[in-house]
Amino acid sequence: MELRARPAKQDYLIKSFAIHLLLPHTSKIDETHAPAVVVISSSGEEHVLQRTGTDRQAQKALRRFETRRQKLGDLEFCRVYGLPERFAN
Repeated sequence: MELRARPAKQDYLIKSFAIHLLLPHTSKIDETHAPAVVVISSSGEEHVLQRTGTDRQAQKALRRFETRRQKLGDLEFCRVYGLPERFAN
């Protein structure tokens, strides 16, 4: 198992700022381009643990999840966060 912070795609920040400037009461943006913390299994399968608003928030969340994983161990981490057990192998 590997935890990794995935940075925002290039157009995410531009689109999110544009939407908030043009339509301030709208919070609808494509979250799939947002920064995120992902778990990667040994087979390369990815699962998003948390999406964040900024790359810095993703890095901070990654450190928090990594600390938690080290305390719990891979198998218990999977159970706590609802990941399939195959991620622990």
